[in-house]
Amino acid sequence: MYQLVIVDDEPDIVDGIINALDWEGFQIEIACATTDPQEALAACFCTPVDIVITDVSMPEINGLELIRRLKEVRSSVYAIILSAYDHFEYVRTALRYGAENYLLKPLDAETLSDTVSQILRQLEERETLQSMYGRSMLTFRSAFTAQWVKGYLSLSEIEEKASLLGINLTVESFTVVRFWSGDASNREMSLFFDTLLQQLPGHYTACFCFETPQCLIGVFSPLPSHSHPVSELVEQLTGNATMNGLSVTADIGTTVGTSGEVPDSYQAAERLWQVRTRGQHPAEDRRPLSPIVESVLSAIEKGDNRDISLKTLAARYKVSPSYLGTIFRQQTGMYFNDALAEARLTQAARLLRETDARVRDIVERTGFSSQTYFNRSFKRRFGLSPLSYRRGEVLQGSGLVHPVEPVRCLAGEAGIPGMDRDTGGDGT
Repeated sequence: MYQLVIVDDEPDIVDGIINALDWEGFQIEIACATTDPQEALAACFCTPVDIVITDVSMPEINGLELIRRLKEVRSSVYAIILSAYDHFEYVRTALRYGAENYLLKPLDAETLSDTVSQILRQLEERETLQSMYGRSMLTFRSAFTAQWVKGYLSLSEIEEKASLLGINLTVESFTVVRFWSGDASNREMSLFFDTLLQQLPGHYTACFCFETPQCLIGVFSPLPSHSHPVSELVEQLTGNATMNGLSVTADIGTTVGTSGEVPDSYQAAERLWQVRTRGQHPAEDRRPLSPIVESVLSAIEKGDNRDISLKTLAARYKVSPSYLGTIFRQQTGMYFNDALAEARLTQAARLLRETDARVRDIVERTGFSSQTYFNRSFKRRFGLSPLSYRRGEVLQGSGLVHPVEPVRCLAGEAGIPGMDRDTGGDGT
């Protein structure tokens, strides 16, 4: 399990964070929860800590100084800063020291959950890359690119983080390309990526992140002296890969003119990939599920228990939450919390299409903690607010309504979208 340290000089805040989330459902163990920053530092130095949640204003050592000291010893740790004040300089310093997010008090559980989900995906990416590609890709650029293409950042966050990372956004265009290799050993993508990097100098600037060991996402921008479209580079790269015995395919998103539109390009590339690979995952190739995981999936899909959680299911099947979360992740390729959120959103979409129930009633029926969080999550999942989605059903064929994906998306298939931070959402 991942290790978490919590530190705030207010005991009530520490207790609130401990009780805010189902940490075991995220495969996270609380290694230390304290009001003493010195004790938190000592715990971080003695334990392989993955995540630290710290208040920014504390006696003896403030949160920014704590993160700075910690990063000197454990540069890979992820930090979440808490503050009662929205000071730009605090935010800027926190980002410079490598904080993942800057959350304002009073702490919102859904925002914390979004941030933790985002960090977990980056931890998984980092672990895979450490064993395959060394440390060259383990940079904040990779984490920024993943957040950028998936729409987790506002325009101001994109510009500020890009500036801090030395990424030039004043270019003519951006095109997202999704490269995919079916090689289970992951060797092909490693060789392909090395070749790709050799083709960029003098022609393109680019940012990269790995969605999975077999899937590389790139955001390409041509240099002013280079007028050829990105499609020519992609054709050359995949052609050379084939000649060298590598099976790498590419899906090219739309070319957009601003950094804020990059998520649109990514979504276009993702849709092309989904269309191209549809039906290429036969049931006989899927990993069989254990009876307990089948039972958990059935409980999630029934959607008849708004209080369902990893703890309640673990108690039902007489196993520990940690064990249940681990085997669920191993066999399905999903975190339990993400699977539950996807099932709830799918049920909500069905109710919007098939009933006249008020949105607030659907929110309560599907188990979301608030309508604001539901609106934001729904828009991120389907690209529309709940009311726009419902109106769009009358306009079939208009392209407004996104298809509902089933929750049973196993390892080896396209993953379930997580619950990450987004600013969109309207409708009541």
